[in-house]
Order: sequence, then structure tokens, then C-alpha cells
Amino acid sequence: LVPLLGLGDDEVMELRNEAIACMALTDLRIVMSRTRPEESYFGALAFSPDLECYARPDTKSGVTVRRVVDDEVIADLPTSGELQGLIFSPDGRFLGCRCRKETGYSVDVWDIALQRIVHRVGSAETNWSGGHWCFSPNGQLFAADMVDGSIYIFHLETGAEVLRLSPTSKPTHIRFHPGGKQLAVGSISGKSIEVWDLETRSVVHLFDHPQGILWVAWRADGELLAAACSDGCDYIWKTDTEELLHLLQGHKEVVHHVEFH
Repeated sequence: LVPLLGLGDDEVMELRNEAIACMALTDLRIVMSRTRPEESYFGALAFSPDLECYARPDTKSGVTVRRVVDDEVIADLPTSGELQGLIFSPDGRFLGCRCRKETGYSVDVWDIALQRIVHRVGSAETNWSGGHWCFSPNGQLFAADMVDGSIYIFHLETGAEVLRLSPTSKPTHIRFHPGGKQLAVGSISGKSIEVWDLETRSVVHLFDHPQGILWVAWRADGELLAAACSDGCDYIWKTDTEELLHLLQGHKEVVHHVEFH
């Protein structure tokens, strides 16, 4: 139909956006609402994977974990600085709290049920960069990039350091493979994604891009890897063959985030 109508690129994009807008559900309604403390950081809100509880900043205590259904407080967790971000582990057992202090950044990883810190990244010996961090799919490992460009991975149960990786370029985003045995490392300065095997501690796949990488995401089966690139495009790679399957163009700005659904 588009060729018959003789539409230009801008008109096609406008038509596309209108079509997507028309697909929005019309039966959505607000069933409950929660207020956010005015002094809190806008990104400091997270839902557990099962959507049964959520974590939010609380100006009186730091962070509270609450049940979605009735807003009852499950855990009251003090923070070590100004809250900058929250993330649940995939099993919902742990909560990572990113804080900014006068001396830099830190992440406190809490056991929610026990209400105790199992590990803190950002002490003098770890020297966390304040950048990206993530849990492994099984919720047993936690990874964070350091000031020196290395990646620090520790075990949540024991708090022991499992390994450190030394990517070619300073990381900007990291993500565990769904199987948990590999780690994708995206870099702005290196304009690439390195996929590290955690057992051999070596790079097993390398995906070069024309400009820097801001975000990486695995498909659930681990066969595809997506990259949000600063050239305004999304790149979809077949992991085992390192073949570029799709180049998604049309964004008018830098692509900051990409996910599979």
C-alpha cells in the first residue's frame, strides 16, 4: 500500500507511529497508585521479577521493599549514600542499591529476607567505577566494572571474589548470558562487544561496530545478541557465527537501551 500511495520516508514514519499508537490497549485502568518521595532519584524504583513487591526510596530510612497489593513494608534497608538506582536479583532474593557518596559510588547488595548486606562494592579495595552492574541469571553471582576497566565478579552466598576480567576497552554495559557461563561486555571507546567465557576467562566472540556501544541484551535462548549503538542503530547478531542478522535503522537519536521481549 505504501508504494501505491507514494509516501515519503517522513510520512511513512508518521504513519507507522500512528499505527503503533492505535494498538494501545483501551481497557487499561489505574487500580492503585503510589507516591514517590520528592527528594528521591527518578531512577530509584524497581519491581521484583514476580511483580509481587517493589523497592522504593524512603526519605526517613533509605529504601523500603513493599508488597504491591497493599503497600505493606517487607524490609526497611538503610543506604550508605544518596540513592541512585535499584535492581532485584532474578530470583527476587537480593536487592542491589547503588549509592553516591562524597568519596564516590558504591553498591550494597542486600539479602531482603534477612535484611543484611551480603556484599558492598565500592570500598577502597574494590574501587568501583559507579558504572554498570548486574546479577547472573541464577542469582548467585554479581558483576560490576571497576575504575581500572576490569570487571569484578563475586559470589553472593559467600561474598568471595570469583574472578576478575580485563576487557580490551573500558566497559559501558555488561550482561550475563542466559546460561550464566558467559558475559557480554559493551564498550563506547572500544566500539565493540566482547563475549567472555567465565570458565576459561577468555574472549570467545567479538562483535565490532562503527561507533560505541551503550547497551547489550541477550535473547532468552542466548542465540542472539543485541547492541544499542551510538550511531543511532540497533545491531542484532547471531552469537555462535558472529553473523549480523539485522541492522535496525530509523532512530533519529543515539540508541541508549535495547531489550528482547
